[in-house]
Amino acid sequence: MFVDFNLIKLVKKTNNYHVHSDDNWIYFISKLYPLPNQGWKIHISCLPSELQSNLQHLLLFLSQKGYSFKIPANLHQSQRLAFGGAGYLSTGTQ
Repeated sequence: MFVDFNLIKLVKKTNNYHVHSDDNWIYFISKLYPLPNQGWKIHISCLPSELQSNLQHLLLFLSQKGYSFKIPANLHQSQRLAFGGAGYLSTGTQ
């Protein structure tokens, strides 16, 4: 299993997020802190073997803070990001 979908349900249950997805990403858009037109974003990279554990920690932390974020929609997309299949601007980011 790639992501514990119970965690995603838990984030959605808070009613603080609009959650939607496409083929590549699952988007968690905060209702508490609307995204500005311009700002910063942080890319977090990790080893593939640590991805699921890191995502679990990040999902809980970011949702507790009420921040907007997105995660890869599936393991294949995550591997594309990590190993160069997503273009040079995105390679190495997850």
